[in-house]
Amino acid sequence: MELMQPHAMIRLALILLIVILVILGLSWAHILPGGWFLRDLLEDPQVREHALQQEHREERLEGFRREESRVLGFANPVVFLGSSIIERFPLGEIFPQSEFLNRGIGGESAEELLGRVDKSLPLEAWPKVKGVVLYAGSIDLRRGDSVAAIANRVRLLISRIQTLAPSSAILLLGIIPGRLNTPRSNGTELDSLNEGLRVLAEAMSVGFLPLDRKPLVDGEGCLSQAMSVDDWHPNLAGYRVIVSWLKENAKGF
Repeated sequence: MELMQPHAMIRLALILLIVILVILGLSWAHILPGGWFLRDLLEDPQVREHALQQEHREERLEGFRREESRVLGFANPVVFLGSSIIERFPLGEIFPQSEFLNRGIGGESAEELLGRVDKSLPLEAWPKVKGVVLYAGSIDLRRGDSVAAIANRVRLLISRIQTLAPSSAILLLGIIPGRLNTPRSNGTELDSLNEGLRVLAEAMSVGFLPLDRKPLVDGEGCLSQAMSVDDWHPNLAGYRVIVSWLKENAKGF
């Protein structure tokens, strides 16, 4: 059997290397399977998660920009602002044919929300806003920020909304507990933040709606499994409970 010449072996090795690199590149770009496995090996999971969140954030902001002409046609819109609890809010299903705008972005801290609140609507649409439902601070709490720092960010956020929409009624939502039994998901830290938000809302003359209560929350103070789709987010039944509380408390909307 004739042995392969050295130059032929090198050429074959280069071809195989190119094929492997092409496959890896396609996998990395999620064109072929295996991209997540490669990223787990080569990227810090937290870095990757942050990059994906920022990419999602830009996509949402671009979506808001595409809706500008429609929004300008609204007479007196009600704006829902916040993180994933708001983004997942089924406004179209629960409030069909209403001037409700979902301006939630998953994974967004109160600080990030403050930085983009002006971009959530065209500036000329803000004075016409009838009401704002605000959910902010949950991401900040989960990442370990102090209650005082979070409350201050929410204060700045409310102040900015009051400047943009001086005639708007604002309803600040309390933070929903998680299914997990930890101080920051359904214990002392969360209780302290919710009390701080309640006091802040009173001081700034805005409404406050606590969400850490039955039936959304079970007897142990955790997000009820019957009312949730995962560790942090309500399911449709859970959102319907929140809507019933909104209708009872959203005066001026």
